[in-house]
Amino acid sequence: MNKRTYIQENKDWLVAKSKEDGVMALPKGIFYRVLSEGDSSSPKPTARNVITAHYTGRTIDGKQFDSSRGGVPLACRLCDLIEGWIIAMQQMLQLRQPVKTDIHRVVEENYTSPISLNELAYLSGRSLSSFKREFRDIYGEPPARWIREKRLSKAHEMLRSSNLSVADVAYSLGFENPTHFSRIFKQQYGYAPSQS
Repeated sequence: MNKRTYIQENKDWLVAKSKEDGVMALPKGIFYRVLSEGDSSSPKPTARNVITAHYTGRTIDGKQFDSSRGGVPLACRLCDLIEGWIIAMQQMLQLRQPVKTDIHRVVEENYTSPISLNELAYLSGRSLSSFKREFRDIYGEPPARWIREKRLSKAHEMLRSSNLSVADVAYSLGFENPTHFSRIFKQQYGYAPSQS
């Protein structure tokens, strides 16, 4: 499972969890459900209160876990639980270093997405500097220039062979600003994309 798939599946899972009865949201994407609480005369819990909680979630390999199904509940201060969970998730994401993959494949599959060079390097299993160096060795030019020219070439083809608007073509090829796209298209081809 790649990083993007994992992140998207977790977002979908969290959205589904957040819609369950009695679920409430905390900052940083953490959701909770009160299973039992004191009577109305007791003070409301604060971040310093000790709580007992069951936990549920997904590991990076997609397996679900749920401590309420035969597990031991966790007892800690609410603030420690939230901070600990955030740290644990960050560490789990850092532990999963992708295996080196073919730069050709990674770039060809992702050049039409609004993806950064850091993300491409991550997907290829390399540091940014290694990715740039190996990319230049393979393609003979820096990755940013190659991606821009590849996108412009594809845009040129799409504008000639389809009825899509300039903005639709720009967005479909990973450009986040149609005005910027039009400007660099004109620099490359000598005429505005709307004249294609």
